[in-house]
Amino acid sequence: YEKYYRQIGLNIAYYRKLRGMSQMALAEATDLSRTHISNIEAPNMKTSLSLESLFDIAGVLQVAPRALLDFRDEKPQDFHPTKISHQEAFLIMPLTLPFCFFWQYFSFPYTPLHC
Repeated sequence: YEKYYRQIGLNIAYYRKLRGMSQMALAEATDLSRTHISNIEAPNMKTSLSLESLFDIAGVLQVAPRALLDFRDEKPQDFHPTKISHQEAFLIMPLTLPFCFFWQYFSFPYTPLHC
């Protein structure tokens, strides 16, 4: 379960930083020590965490506890952030068509959306 502990810690660090909180502020708000928060967030440390502490941390960070348990670090082998499937292209096509008509109507030197 080591990778899950790591991901929980990374999620806590992500939401803490998103809220602009220091480890000390999170520790004080949850009645945990700063060292314990640091150990939970450290990717190379396997530190256990009680459900009560997880719920307290989620409450202070104003996220659902399930957000801290989101294990999305595993991507499919063919994952590429700039490629989209044909189904996704079909869904966004209605959003891009008005831009195509606009660019073609005003005859700009180039059409950025390859209409």
